[in-house]
Amino acid sequence: MPHLQPGENDPYIVQGNLSFEVDNEAFGGLVRYEREYSAFTLTSITAYENFDQNQREDSDGSPIDSVQVYWYTEFEQFTQEIRLTSISESDYSYILGAFYERDDLYNGDYLTAYDLPGGGGLGGALNNYSRYDQTVESFSVFAHLEYQLFDKVRLVNGVRYTWEETELQGGTFGGNGLTGVGGEERPTSVLTPLTTSEDVPGGNVRRDENVSYKFGINYIPTENSLLYASITTGFRSGGYSVAFATAQPQLTNLEPETITSYEIGFKSVWNNNTIQLNGALFRYDFVNAHIDVDGGAPVPITVNAGSVDIIGLELEAQWAPTNNFNLSAGAGYLDSEINSDEEVATGTGLVSLKGNRTTFSPKLAFTGQVRYQTEVGESMIGIVSTDFSWRDEAYLEVNNQPSNLRDAYWLVNARLTLESNDGTWSVSAWGKNLTESEYQIYLNDLPDFGWLLYGYAAPRTYGITVGYNL
Repeated sequence: MPHLQPGENDPYIVQGNLSFEVDNEAFGGLVRYEREYSAFTLTSITAYENFDQNQREDSDGSPIDSVQVYWYTEFEQFTQEIRLTSISESDYSYILGAFYERDDLYNGDYLTAYDLPGGGGLGGALNNYSRYDQTVESFSVFAHLEYQLFDKVRLVNGVRYTWEETELQGGTFGGNGLTGVGGEERPTSVLTPLTTSEDVPGGNVRRDENVSYKFGINYIPTENSLLYASITTGFRSGGYSVAFATAQPQLTNLEPETITSYEIGFKSVWNNNTIQLNGALFRYDFVNAHIDVDGGAPVPITVNAGSVDIIGLELEAQWAPTNNFNLSAGAGYLDSEINSDEEVATGTGLVSLKGNRTTFSPKLAFTGQVRYQTEVGESMIGIVSTDFSWRDEAYLEVNNQPSNLRDAYWLVNARLTLESNDGTWSVSAWGKNLTESEYQIYLNDLPDFGWLLYGYAAPRTYGITVGYNL
């Protein structure tokens, strides 16, 4: 897209025709009840969350009346968990529990798109109104057991059964005009459905079941060291990818994503507990992985990949030369690969994903922190800290085109805190992204428009945080 106005080379300056407005509200809370018995503790956690999203964005960031999105969401969630946790001293410990969740989602997002002056091949307005309701009910039971097999060997086991039902009603509609109804910005006229839940392959109601487990072993050769190994499985819920799907194949019915994780590692302390060294080697095998692709819709759609394999290595070190001074650093290596025959639409045509790297997966990463604290007077503590990190280059979309390869970057933050000895109050002055690194956290590749729409991380920011504990 050409730079139409001065300042467009600066990612934090836009020449939009629509002002960005955000009017989001969130409310939630929980009630926790605990009671101890002779052999276990009974815990009940009842929680409720409510989130209403109402915001608008000029997605292209240009003065042309081109791509604009009016986001509107109403979301409610209720959860209930009950646990029994052992408290008796013996060779084993356990956690037994059950969990219930219900989610109610209403979505009314509206995307408007028009031809650029002089053409563009879009043939007029492309107004897509994604209006749908989705309900999710989930129930699970779980158990976690640790058993001291030998003097230096402890087994760690767990199992979880989950049942879920997801129901979708609605789809994406063509629209004309713009009007406000009850705080929601929507089309003046809602036209023929472009996609509908009634025609989703497999139906608009999903019922999924999963049994996940963990088997691990901890070996403690000395009081200052630990060796461990584990095999763990898990899953991500199935569901639907609905938003702005303009053709029925784009409204995808997603199978649950499953993962098998293999990990071996060590933890150790040295030199009178002033040095700590940790390391881990892991492998993740995903089946039916959820990935976002450019499938012809105005926004990426989510599909199931055949499989994704990830191998990684992590090392961590901490050093406390004095009681008040602490240094820490960590490094990681990650190799990720998509094993899928899925082909996605890009500006160069259909591209196979097989062998591509996953998104936001730098091969190398480094983090560090320096922290110093001291007494201030007789009743206060002063803390000075800085943390920094480096991320290798990474792709922002799975088609792995050169245009969506993000460069490596550094990030440096700092914080100065003054707090009371008893932790009653604290005051912190902080700065983030002090080196003003410019890096993208989002990309939407729209080859039909000829645009790459980037979202950038926040620039250098400062703030003050005040905390008080009752």
